[in-house]
Amino acid sequence: MISEIKLGDRQKVHYDISIIVLTYEQPVYKVLLTLASAIGQEKVDIQIILSDDGSSNPCLQECIDLMEKVGFKEYKAIYHKQNIGTVMNFKDALDVADGEYIKSFGPGDCFSTSQAAHMWLGDVKRKKSRISFCDTIYYRENQEKFESVIEVAHPQNLRIYNRKKKLQKKYYLLFNDIFLAAAVICERGLMYRYLQNICNKVKYAEDNMFRLMILDNVECTYFACNAVYYEWGCGVSTKEGSEFQKAIKRDWDETTEYICEHCRNNYLEKKIKNYYLSGKTAGTIMSKIYYGLAVLDVVFYNKRRSSKRLTQAGDMEYLYILRNYWSE
Repeated sequence: MISEIKLGDRQKVHYDISIIVLTYEQPVYKVLLTLASAIGQEKVDIQIILSDDGSSNPCLQECIDLMEKVGFKEYKAIYHKQNIGTVMNFKDALDVADGEYIKSFGPGDCFSTSQAAHMWLGDVKRKKSRISFCDTIYYRENQEKFESVIEVAHPQNLRIYNRKKKLQKKYYLLFNDIFLAAAVICERGLMYRYLQNICNKVKYAEDNMFRLMILDNVECTYFACNAVYYEWGCGVSTKEGSEFQKAIKRDWDETTEYICEHCRNNYLEKKIKNYYLSGKTAGTIMSKIYYGLAVLDVVFYNKRRSSKRLTQAGDMEYLYILRNYWSE
């Protein structure tokens, strides 16, 4: 439950995008980097929603003081006395958001330019998209220097987006060729509906809601731009065998169970369901056939993909500008 909420003085009625930043025991400078990125967006009405998940030493008041200092008042800051998990923290932030679209960032993740949100939103409007993802520049901080990191890009296959929903479902759910949650912008009402579907099942991995959207044929579009800086390798979720990683796996399995319960009686979803079940139940002869067909699809998909799409090295200059934003 929300313990306290603080509001900026100048509340508008309409915002193009609400930027949600969830915090929990993060260094304040990473949160400030993300906030500088949001505040610096041009030609777009931005609202910032900060929500702390019961940190022992929350940094929200420091963030508020600095936003007020630079004259930014379009914010809401939520405090929780107890840790409730990422999904419920996100839901509380979404409950009070006013933007037409939602963009969520983890502390340290940022827009890559001051025009990124404006250009992205323009692409979304042209395509009449309800959910859109972009490419990302992976980076890490090493001895106060920002470095590009080349990693496997998500998703691998971009050709299916802006095209057929059936192919999106096959690649996203069967081939697990998912997009990065930090690189998504989504219609607020749509996000709220699907977050509601998982909030009693999933504790940390809020991006599982995108799996349910794809299952329900919500078409996703691709914005062909490196619009986001994504800090790579700093979170506990990237540590092999960590307790948090195990919790993320449990969240994935809970969502998979939900998907299997809601798969419809068509050829593709029968394959997806039986592939997910993968022998956990004895099943019928037909279920085994669908499972075998799904396995063949996955095998051929992996054979066709001879080389992996990688992230691109990006210019780090804007990150340095953001880091210096509060001292100007």
